[in-house]
Amino acid sequence: MPQIGAIVLAAGTSSRLGRPKQLLQLGNKAVFLHALDCALRNQLDPVVLVAGAHFDRIGQLLENRDLRGNVEVVQNREPERGMASSLQIGVQRLAGRVTAVVVFLADQPFVPDEVVQQLTTTYHKFRDQGCRIVRPTYAGVPGNPVLFDSDLFPDLFSLQGDTGARPLLKGTRFDLWTLPFNNPVWGMDVDTEEDWNRIQAVYKELGATAASGTEP
Repeated sequence: MPQIGAIVLAAGTSSRLGRPKQLLQLGNKAVFLHALDCALRNQLDPVVLVAGAHFDRIGQLLENRDLRGNVEVVQNREPERGMASSLQIGVQRLAGRVTAVVVFLADQPFVPDEVVQQLTTTYHKFRDQGCRIVRPTYAGVPGNPVLFDSDLFPDLFSLQGDTGARPLLKGTRFDLWTLPFNNPVWGMDVDTEEDWNRIQAVYKELGATAASGTEP
């Protein structure tokens, strides 16, 4: 059985929001912990969390929840170089240890277990037929998390800027499987104050269970 790890990208500078979105409180925990807990619940291993300027605070929150032993926390000392640099730090830590990796964004708190389970199930089922990337769409919009086979690690190392793996997903020479989901809430993220207000409203109205299919 292929070994599937996870990378949680939590080093963003939150330049548009003006405050660290990873540390915003949603329910009883910081936003980044919703994404991290999803990876842990689905038994992805190893799990690498890439933090930036708030590395120390994130480490404290993990220690408070006794998660240090389950999560490798690494620091991107130059987060201004963009998401690609954080992704590469995570991939570097996992190279040679996993067959594939699921990449989570720390500002997406509503991704349900169902999405991760279908990503990994699809990969296991179709890997021998060439499947190397599996990504979800939410109401027709491409989203995250995305699963990458380790065959793509060299390509991930060549990325630059703040678009993450988007150039690779658009022009990949590898086979990409797309999984459609109808719930646009699952793909919500935090870039602006308006985004954060919408996420809080959804959480207040539906709660974490209804929004993401998991416990808060």
